[in-house]
Amino acid sequence: MSTKGVSNIAARNLVDQLCGGFDLPLLTLHDFDKAGFTILGTLQRATRRYSFRHRLNVIDLGLRLSDVEELGLDAESAFDQGSEFSIRSNLRKNGAKPEEIEFLLDQRVELNALPSDQLIEWVECKLKDNGIGKVVPDKDVLSDAYQRIRAAICVERKVEDLIEEAKNEIDEAVVPEDLEQRVRHALDDDPTLPWDKAIDSIAGDDVEDGE
Repeated sequence: MSTKGVSNIAARNLVDQLCGGFDLPLLTLHDFDKAGFTILGTLQRATRRYSFRHRLNVIDLGLRLSDVEELGLDAESAFDQGSEFSIRSNLRKNGAKPEEIEFLLDQRVELNALPSDQLIEWVECKLKDNGIGKVVPDKDVLSDAYQRIRAAICVERKVEDLIEEAKNEIDEAVVPEDLEQRVRHALDDDPTLPWDKAIDSIAGDDVEDGE
């Protein structure tokens, strides 16, 4: 799920039902700035706008100051509104460490400071560090999937054979010499009938008659 800025009520309701209802971890990825910590904080606690019905297991993937320093990312000037006291208070409430608060008073680092390939590599390392890997379902789910996929493969191969037979039929089919006359006759009977639909009916009749 992706949200622009702080998550809205619909997004929080979604993670409440999915992550809370099915005991799934909620992985968060955000910029290293005041807004990023607000995004993180409002996914972990009740606010005036939304109260979670479940306790969520929120895993913060970052960016954090340690990531910025390890990756050597360039910082930008912060543009947060409000007094220094209110900014400190907001950052502290949303989980920022003391050294991060000092950094963020006048600087910020966005995710787009990382080139695409480096961002992907960084996210993959974060997932690995947090024990997030591929899911392998239980035996019943695997068995059901195998049966459905195998049946689909069989159908696909039969369709391929039918397509090949149809191609051979096209090569071998003899076009009736009176085709135009039969089309005109069909259109006389029903002037609203498109000419290709008339051919469809004629060809169907010929197939049934074995011609």
